[in-house]
Amino acid sequence: HKVIAERVAAAASFTALPPEFQSFEGLVREQVGAMFVDRGWSQVRAIGIIRVYLPAVAKFWLGEDIAQSVLSNYADSYDRVAKEVPPLAKCPVPPDRDIRIALRYANATANAFSWFRADLAVLFFGPFADTVVQRVPHPALKGAQRWAAAAAFVRECCLFNSANRGFLLRAVLERPAVLDFDDDEDEDEEDE
Repeated sequence: HKVIAERVAAAASFTALPPEFQSFEGLVREQVGAMFVDRGWSQVRAIGIIRVYLPAVAKFWLGEDIAQSVLSNYADSYDRVAKEVPPLAKCPVPPDRDIRIALRYANATANAFSWFRADLAVLFFGPFADTVVQRVPHPALKGAQRWAAAAAFVRECCLFNSANRGFLLRAVLERPAVLDFDDDEDEDEEDE
């Protein structure tokens, strides 16, 4: 179809980003940074804490049903490439002390993000998870394979439904003794 203008016309389009977009990066830096800053944790200890922290943030922030879904979607996001990635050596089972640390930080993180609109929170969880799982070291992998290894870590170590190497995350998140953590409790000591 041919369109012929009879007089001068102008069109304008405006986009307003939601406040969640403006705040997201700073909140991630603040929350994830606070958890990992100069702790002196070994690689195995950090991975054990992350395997509780990430799904706990999802559960506390989004609710258990949505949390399971976003974690599964994240884990499946690099499926094709993940088949080329060597399997994760292990999913460490963290001691109660580290579970309490992870849950304390997960609770603080979920509270910091609690004001996000529900539809946007689900969308922002993926980039949040990217930031967290990149702390699971895969030094030999680059690019898509590194991301695939991160997604495989979520699949193997962070889903609620799998009992991985004797560690059932759902049971940990529902265990009252572990959830009773004291904010003043100094459990962030370095590895011995």
